[in-house]
Amino acid sequence: MPVSTSRNTTYGSPEITNKYAPLANIVLSRGDAKLYSSILNKRVQILAESGLFPSPLTLYAENWTAIEAAERAKDRQAPLIVISSNRSVWIRNALAAAETVLDFLGLDAFEGVGDLRAVATGSANVVSPPIYARERIGPHRGVYVLVHETEYRTYRRVLGGVAGLTVVGWSFRTAVRPSGVELVGFGAVRYAAVAFCKNIRTTLGDAAGAPWNKAWIVDDNVVGLTGLPRVEQPTVHAGLDAVEFLLGDSNVCAGFLGTSKAVPITGIRADASSALNADPASTKPPKDTKFVQQAVLWNIKLLIGSGQNFSPVFVNAQEDQAFHNYLLRVKYDYLYFKGVRVLKELVTRDSDFVPDNMDPRDTDLTAALIQLPANSFQEKRNRFIKWVTGEEFPFTIKPDNAGNDGGEQPLRDFIEKSVLPGSPAMTGVDLLSRAGPVVVAAASCQAVEQILSESIAQKMVTDDDVKKAFALPADRSVVERQVW
Repeated sequence: MPVSTSRNTTYGSPEITNKYAPLANIVLSRGDAKLYSSILNKRVQILAESGLFPSPLTLYAENWTAIEAAERAKDRQAPLIVISSNRSVWIRNALAAAETVLDFLGLDAFEGVGDLRAVATGSANVVSPPIYARERIGPHRGVYVLVHETEYRTYRRVLGGVAGLTVVGWSFRTAVRPSGVELVGFGAVRYAAVAFCKNIRTTLGDAAGAPWNKAWIVDDNVVGLTGLPRVEQPTVHAGLDAVEFLLGDSNVCAGFLGTSKAVPITGIRADASSALNADPASTKPPKDTKFVQQAVLWNIKLLIGSGQNFSPVFVNAQEDQAFHNYLLRVKYDYLYFKGVRVLKELVTRDSDFVPDNMDPRDTDLTAALIQLPANSFQEKRNRFIKWVTGEEFPFTIKPDNAGNDGGEQPLRDFIEKSVLPGSPAMTGVDLLSRAGPVVVAAASCQAVEQILSESIAQKMVTDDDVKKAFALPADRSVVERQVW
């Protein structure tokens, strides 16, 4: 039977619920459970047979000994892993803005991440300091900006010298690359972030005084968390520390109410100002099944023991929603602080900077931002997405508006002929241009991932099939370190 669905008429708009979701009203049937398992198994199979995954994950850093020494310190707190791409200049400027705001307010320091004065101020800075700025988290948390190895050199040169911040690169090593593709994508980078945390935590060992069992994984443009909890007993815990205390040892993660879209600094200031005097939560929130994203605290020790991680099977969307659905299926408890909102700022990209609008005296930055198009991370992503969609398990969909969108048809045809032309946000895309096949492949990839995520949530695929995507044996989760 075909998958019943309709086109999302707002696909491609800035709201996160629309940006990556070409389909709407997906209806699955238990009678077609084998179809959904086949779609998922095909994704797992093509990565395995091509040698792309499982394959050794290589992590790059300038000084691994220094990383271990820093994380072994007795006063060390849970680190922040910052997922980033194409934003090194914005991060540099945003981190510098923290000191500017302190000077403007006449403060020596902020009172933790929950101190929203950092982003509510009316100072002259044009970007907001992110939650991982040292002036906001203090000196006892490591900050690791995780980028694909393609962008590693750029980030090192732009962010070099920032106190407390380390750039870490990642890539998957494979002997054979089908059609020249590499394993990249949203699922792959989240997998790499958790794997990095697991690797560091395992190296630290379980001897007395091991500093942390948890780690934060955050998007690079998260600049605020409103209403973070405060706990008075048995001792005072506030902000990030309070979330870590409340998580305990048995919950797999803690998250907040994600934002629907990134907004300009004016919107950030307005949201932060309205939340300046909000009362913090003081107790552990009740159980919930809401989706956690954007800024999440993970119980790394628990993930080490279970072998679970994000799945690189999810390439262009749904990587966090699908992992969330999986964790609910295997009955892991987690915390959801619905009163804490994530604030994300609309930011500039490195590719937005060209010599005409850069300071010509900043030769290091200019050199860092000049990359050959063939080596760009986006080019690798596009190539990988096109390859994946070309290898998908074939199936058809049945639009619920057959009069306008036709009858039963291959998914790709529905995307190309109905979804993309019918979405106002995508009407400017010329599908006959060179970029056309990339746009169609990206939307088709996202549609498959929507169906897979929903089938996991509704238990339409078997436990064994889901486990193949999200839980690897230790001997197949190899991490290699390189000094670079």
